[in-house]
Amino acid sequence: MADELPVIAKCFDLAKEMNERTRKFPRDLRFVLGDRILATTYDVFDALLEAKYSSTKRPMLDRANLLLERLRFQVRLCMLLPGCPETDGRIHKRDRASEYFSYGMAD
Repeated sequence: MADELPVIAKCFDLAKEMNERTRKFPRDLRFVLGDRILATTYDVFDALLEAKYSSTKRPMLDRANLLLERLRFQVRLCMLLPGCPETDGRIHKRDRASEYFSYGMAD
């Protein structure tokens, strides 16, 4: 991925990270919130890839931005729910996933 656009490489890393993390969710979270997080992550990745090859990039980048905002809220919600692995309802300051979503979160 070294020759790829940085935003696409980061989104690829994010997709890998979300796959690893949602796999550890308890059953009730995995099949509702986990699936939504993964679907939104893939939608962001798809929008960025489409924008890369499109002559009119703005609409797809606007869509990616909206999807990323949705993903931030989904991850934030997950990090506050009891039973969520690695957080157990608490937000960790130096968590790898929180690096992607640090915008607007309390320290």
